[in-house]
Amino acid sequence: MYDILKYYYDIDANNIEPLSGGWMNGKYIVTSNKNKYVLKVYNHKKIEKMSNGEFSTNYLDNQMLNNLRIVNYMNELKLNCPKVIPTIFSDLIVKYGNDRLTLMTYINGKNVDRKSITGIQLCNLGNECCKMHNLFKNVSDELYVGKYLALPTLNDLENRLIYNTSIVSAETSKEFIELLKFEKRIIRKLCDTNIIDEIPIGIIHGDFADDNIIFSNDAPYIVDFELVRKNSYLQDIGRILLSYCFDDGVINFGRINNFKAGYDNLNYSQILLSLVIVWINEINMWIKSNYFSRNLTLKAKRFQDELIYLTINLESIIDLYFYCDNEEIIGKYKSCEKKLVRR
Repeated sequence: MYDILKYYYDIDANNIEPLSGGWMNGKYIVTSNKNKYVLKVYNHKKIEKMSNGEFSTNYLDNQMLNNLRIVNYMNELKLNCPKVIPTIFSDLIVKYGNDRLTLMTYINGKNVDRKSITGIQLCNLGNECCKMHNLFKNVSDELYVGKYLALPTLNDLENRLIYNTSIVSAETSKEFIELLKFEKRIIRKLCDTNIIDEIPIGIIHGDFADDNIIFSNDAPYIVDFELVRKNSYLQDIGRILLSYCFDDGVINFGRINNFKAGYDNLNYSQILLSLVIVWINEINMWIKSNYFSRNLTLKAKRFQDELIYLTINLESIIDLYFYCDNEEIIGKYKSCEKKLVRR
């Protein structure tokens, strides 16, 4: 990699150290005499795996390039995010076998977990998230096609339920079987209410979780635009609220209010809808039969807990969305919220 940095970027690196995080991809801190950078290696197998073969390396050469251009567009318009550094040949991507490399500016900060996040940090994050979504409104969606990372349809959810019900056996976790019963009722309610028709669709970050937020003191910086997609901006909001505001098995509305204070015109009905959207998007990722019979990583376990919580509370969330005024939502939510208690 030292030779690549010299040839493509004219950087004499003194040291290259791996960074933690990043499923299947590689991240490294590059240090030179003058600056620090982040070098990212995009693994083509990750795209193939996540898209069930719908996209392959061509994604890295087309859609990923577009994602990197979006990052620089947002950086130029003062969003707190990295800048992608072009090569001396003006390219944003370097071919590295079947994988691809990019070089970005280094952000001097750290991830903050849900136990340590402050109110001002959440408020600032709400403001930065709102700014990002407003900038996404100017991004064309023509490249974001196919089922890969799109909002699942009711038919998709019904087919998932049929399949998971068909594979139930004597060895299947009782907790998973119980969750399937909740899913059946949720899908029926989604059909009866037509709530999916109310979901706004556009280009979003797509991986807006706490591990992709770096705080420099109280200022949040948004990183990793790899999964930019056509979905709902409320997915970003619901995912980040679960990352920071789901604590000890319940939703912490005090923290939600801090984020809401920074995000212009965000109301409680939108917050409820954002939780519904996270469930629709992520139920197939984290509530799987085999995930209840093996040890998960701490991160995967956390996501699974969040989706279990949503599954046992989603019917009430949908009811509150349709039948409560914004002023009533917090009190009524707390009165019907079922706390997650894992067995």
